[in-house]
Amino acid sequence: MQQDQQNAQFQQQLDDLKQLLSDQQEQQRQQQLVQMQQQIDELTQKLDRQPSPDLERLNGLIELLIAKNDQDESS
Repeated sequence: MQQDQQNAQFQQQLDDLKQLLSDQQEQQRQQQLVQMQQQIDELTQKLDRQPSPDLERLNGLIELLIAKNDQDESS
């Protein structure tokens, strides 16, 4: 009888530890997801701030055309 009670207590403790471990693992997963999302957001912001080479080239060409147009008008 006492052995059954000890086994039941041991099993309950084991179940509690399994649940605790599971909860901690889930919490870690959630934290990792939050960190990954923050890193993605930071990288996205950095990319948004970096000028695109194509846009830079296009802006340069537009400036050249404006300068050429101004020269043509002043001639």
